[in-house]
This record gives sequence, structure tokens and C-alpha cells, in this order.
Amino acid sequence: MFDRSPEPRILTTVRPTAVTVGWGYEPLRFGRGLPMSGFAARRDHSATALTPGPEAIAMAVGDEVIVALDVIGVDRELADMITESARLPNDVILTATHTHSGPGILPGRLGACSEEARTLAANAAATAARRALDSAGGCTLEWLEPAMPGLAHDRRRRRVAWDAQLRALRWKSGGYVTGYLVSYPCHPSIIGSTNTHLSPDYPGYLRTRIQEATGCPVIFLTGCAGDVNAGYSERASSQRNHDIGRTPSDADLFGTTLAEALLAGRWQPVDMSAGVATRRADVDACLVPIDMEAPAQLRRQWERELRTAEGEARGLLKQWIAWSDKPGAGRQADYRLPVARMQLGDVSLAFLPGEPFLAADRELSAGSESRTIVSGYYLDCPGYLPDAAQYPLGGYEVTDAHRYYGMPAPFARGTLESLLAVVRGLA
Repeated sequence: MFDRSPEPRILTTVRPTAVTVGWGYEPLRFGRGLPMSGFAARRDHSATALTPGPEAIAMAVGDEVIVALDVIGVDRELADMITESARLPNDVILTATHTHSGPGILPGRLGACSEEARTLAANAAATAARRALDSAGGCTLEWLEPAMPGLAHDRRRRRVAWDAQLRALRWKSGGYVTGYLVSYPCHPSIIGSTNTHLSPDYPGYLRTRIQEATGCPVIFLTGCAGDVNAGYSERASSQRNHDIGRTPSDADLFGTTLAEALLAGRWQPVDMSAGVATRRADVDACLVPIDMEAPAQLRRQWERELRTAEGEARGLLKQWIAWSDKPGAGRQADYRLPVARMQLGDVSLAFLPGEPFLAADRELSAGSESRTIVSGYYLDCPGYLPDAAQYPLGGYEVTDAHRYYGMPAPFARGTLESLLAVVRGLA
């Protein structure tokens, strides 16, 4: 299904004067009793869904379909299932919002996987994708990048991420708005680890507020949020007594604030004379161990710590112990990472896998002649992708997170920069 070649290929070009756009969505009715994903120390299973609940949302542009799923992550096999089931003309551009209030759907990664939830997500995404293609009609495009208050925070430096930009596209037909694409680089983990209700987190509230005001569909792409959240440390997510300010009401306020900025914005027309084109590529990467001890030695150390550990620390240690038993744990390995770029006239949509740091957004936006939206969590979710400057600083994303991801080791320093170089070449 997917092109495994490192050389990009142009999949489709839509005529400049006939940009067709369509929309589709389908609720994700996951249900109770599913293992939840996102917080390593959480062992609870899902209760009922909150309102708004998780969804599969699709936007078709010409022969291409973008799907955003309210789940922790996606993978190539899931994308193949969607492409085949929906009978799409091209491989689906599949992303995850990365909500931390959803079920585990990735085998071997980010906690336990529910095959039931995985199948349901694939079926819902295929339904939404087909509807989007079948409903497509001619549209024009507008752009908005409003000034934003300091909502997002650099969670490693514990300061406001002033360069976290809210960006959006608005499609119109016959003078009427037909739909929105919105992107913001902030972890959808505002609702904390004590929660067991299924939720899309703040992206769901953002979508709902815009839909209530306009009656139009909204697809949300989580940006380069690897080191960005709403203002708490990454360690707080594994400590269940640190959920103050991390309720559904807090997620609602966050999403509503973003929605209000969009609804009040002054939109600018997009020049579509360059047409629409999509290119995809794979990039060779390497996983490089950083632990000084072998996994067997680490396992013995963690087992000793487990004897006296309490609460959330026990959950984390059990995750690390389970990782040490995985084939290839602690060994160097090769890996191929997918990227894509969709050109919409003088606007670019760049798609990166995993959890890229915000530096990726800065690099692609500053170095581009076109207005750019950068989405993370595309097609694969194998871990964090820090920029090279972060590696000497260490920290959870650099040294520990690969274990929860079920990966042999972290990605080598410079991996993110290699991805960005390829994406720039796809322009």
C-alpha cells in the first residue's frame, strides 16, 4: 500500500481552478472496560464517554483524504486497513490527535492494546473517509494565524511557549463557509491521569464550539507538541495526585479559548493558482541505546525498587520491567519514518510522525516561502523526536519514554533534522 522508497513521489495534482473538498465524520463508540493509553502509570479501564466524545473526522481534497482520529496514535497497518476498506484512490493521510483519554489501539506500544477498539477505529475512519470523498464539491480557501495568549507551555523549561502558533484554514463555497482545518501544537493531555472517561480532550471542545457557532465540520491536527503542554511537567502525568487544573472543564476552557480566537479572526484569501499536490517519502533513521547497563541489569535494579515502591511508581517500574523482556530491548536498530507534504496553492501542510518537538514547527515555518501548518502524529507513533539541542539536556522524552513506547532505544540525535530536510525537499 505505502511507498517504502526513500524517494518521494507525486501522488496527485488537482487542477488549480477546481479544488474539490468534502467532509465526513463518524463517532468512535469505544465503550466501557477498555485499557486506556497515554499515562504510563494509569492501570484503570475506560468508563463512559464524555460529551463531546471521540470521533473520526475526514477531509477530502481532490483525490487525497486526511483523517484525524481521537486516539493516542496510529500506525501503517491501521492506515492500510482504512485505505482498503474505504476504497480510496490514494493512501490515506492518517493522523491521531494524541488524546490521553482514549483506549490503547497500538500493539506493543503505549500500554495494553484493545483489538476491539482498533477495529472500531479503522471502520469509523473508513466510513468518514468515504463520506468525505463522496461529498466533495468546489471550494476556495482562506488562512488565519491569530495572535494567541500564552496558553501552551514548554514543559521541559517550564515556561510559556510563545512561539506555539494557532493556524487554520477555512473552506468556502458560494460565499458560505463549508469547513475548517485547525492546528495547534499542544499535548491533548489536559484531562489528567485520574480520569477514566473517554474524551478527545481540548480538540473536541474546540471543534464543538466552532460547530455550534457556524454549523460547519472541523478537522483538528495536533502540531509539534512533543515538548509542549498546558503547563505541567511530564512527570506530573504519572502522579495521580497532580490532577488539579486537569479536569474536563479545564480542557473545555482551553479549547473554547482557541475557538474564540478563530471565530474572531480576520481571514485572508489563499492563492490557489499553484494547484494542489501531495508528496510522500520514507526516511531512514536509527535507534541508539543510551543506557550504560544491559536490560537484564536494569531489570534487576527495577525489581529491587519495586519491592518498596508505592502508588504510581509501581506502575512505571512494571512498564520498565516489561520493556526489558522485549526482543531487541537496549539494542541499536534501524527504522523508517514516514513524512508527507500537501501543497494547497501557497499553503503547505507538512506531516511528521511520532511526537516532534516544537522546534520542527519553527524550522519549517521560518524556512518556507508558503504559509505552513505542521502536523505531528502522522502514520506512525514510535516515540519522541527531540531537536538535536535537547539531547545533552536529557529528560524523560530523551532518555526514558522509549520504554513506554515499546521501542528498543531512543532515536539518534539528528533524526528530527533529517526528517525536516526531506520535508523541505518535498516542496
